[in-house]
Amino acid sequence: MVNSKSKTLFLVYPCHVCENHRPGYQQASKCIAHIREHHGYVFPSRGVGINRPRNREYSYETNGKKAYDEQQYACPSCWYHTGDLELLSKHMHDHDPGVAAPLRKSGSKVDSDFVYNGKFFEKQAVQSIFQQMTDVAELFKDILKLKG
Repeated sequence: MVNSKSKTLFLVYPCHVCENHRPGYQQASKCIAHIREHHGYVFPSRGVGINRPRNREYSYETNGKKAYDEQQYACPSCWYHTGDLELLSKHMHDHDPGVAAPLRKSGSKVDSDFVYNGKFFEKQAVQSIFQQMTDVAELFKDILKLKG
């Protein structure tokens, strides 16, 4: 199925949430685990033991130490891959992942200093700061109403 003019790709699975898209994982399952544990998004994984479908344009190299023509960024939940991190990030957001509390391991217990803000989990301290800022803004509005 693969023709002699096909490119050999090496796929990496970067975290689309981390600001610098690092780390880039060589296994989709490790990327999914990172996103779940550090960011609280739950992405489905592809079926175990199911290889990427054959493709006329590309062949795939799974060992980064072997020769390949191009490195691309891949979605850990489906077969999508691209050379553009922004396109991958948009694609990952389109998956509309579920949310769960991020797991930060400290010893054997799981820290629970995260709260759900309606879209995603964030640190409770950040949520508290935003709430205090909102309260101060409301107080200023009330003061301005009294003077007016």
